[in-house]
Amino acid sequence: MSILSKYILSEYLKFLSLLLTALLTIFCTIYFLEKINWFSQGQVPFFLIVQHLLLRLPKMISDLMPLSLFLSCLLTLGTLAKNNEIIPMMSAGISIVRVTAPILLIGAAMSVIFFFLNGSFIPSAYKAAQTVQKEGIEKREMGGTLLQNKIWIRLNGKTLLYTQLANAKTNRMDGVHFYYLGSATPIEAEIEAKTLHYENGQWILSNGFDIRHEKDGTTLHTPFVRKEIQIGKTLLEMQQIEVEPDEMTYGQLKSYVDQLKKDGLNHIRYQVDLDQKYAFSFSNFIVVLLGIGIAFRYLQQGGISKSVLVGLVIFLLYWLSISIFLSMGKTETLTPVQAVFVPHLLFLFLGGCQFCNLHRAN
Repeated sequence: MSILSKYILSEYLKFLSLLLTALLTIFCTIYFLEKINWFSQGQVPFFLIVQHLLLRLPKMISDLMPLSLFLSCLLTLGTLAKNNEIIPMMSAGISIVRVTAPILLIGAAMSVIFFFLNGSFIPSAYKAAQTVQKEGIEKREMGGTLLQNKIWIRLNGKTLLYTQLANAKTNRMDGVHFYYLGSATPIEAEIEAKTLHYENGQWILSNGFDIRHEKDGTTLHTPFVRKEIQIGKTLLEMQQIEVEPDEMTYGQLKSYVDQLKKDGLNHIRYQVDLDQKYAFSFSNFIVVLLGIGIAFRYLQQGGISKSVLVGLVIFLLYWLSISIFLSMGKTETLTPVQAVFVPHLLFLFLGGCQFCNLHRAN
């Protein structure tokens, strides 16, 4: 690496570390103030709060990294221009590509690093932070209420389960009723049972009836004392209709999407979340590419302040477009691929065009 590249790299990393630290401090302070009631109660050990914040830190860094990279790019190139260092470089025949190569390298490296971290370490740390909050700080049982009355559970596209009393801790349900939806009749078959309990990896029905609805309108009742039924999930898993994608690795979220497909349930929302997990990391490189184009275009016109102001507007438009497209994907207005990748590809194209124009002008 040349002396010039090392110099630009050191300047960029200096701004990046300062900005990321400042943004983390601001966000941690805001989060701390939101949770100030933990301290006011006086019953939460301080080390648990520190542990919770440290476990949330990787996700905060991941969320704030694109903005930090973007602003660092504008400030680095702005400082070089302000100190009259850009013009001598150009006059010496040094190309835009060579000047900005260290910055692009950091953006690309961060995209690769966070691609792997967002699919493994970061969701695991975030899930651990939520566990500390619920179990250690708020004193709640993970998995929700252990004892529930009169609940409905959709097992798959054609099977509904109703239970009068469910105990997630013991994996037992009382007063259960299965409804099997059909095509010839609205309800093709039913099962009523006094209890349903989990035993040696298998669900067991006790003291009930198999009910079959025939096409001619007759109903057949077949009593049973004990009967195995294939469900393949624990009660907590059956009740976990809503999952938190931020707590799941790539593999876990993909398995969940595959299970929803297998059960005939709507999986689009979680497919969008999965695709966004893959795509989000590459925004680190995209914002750096955008930042380079904005910096060289506006620095000569209005200095660092105008460059940063215009840059923040474009960054906000980028993030708003991501949010809007994701919402359209989750409402099935767009396909998951369109909802996730269109805004990223659009701004990648814009950044690439700006960069190519700078290179040709140089």
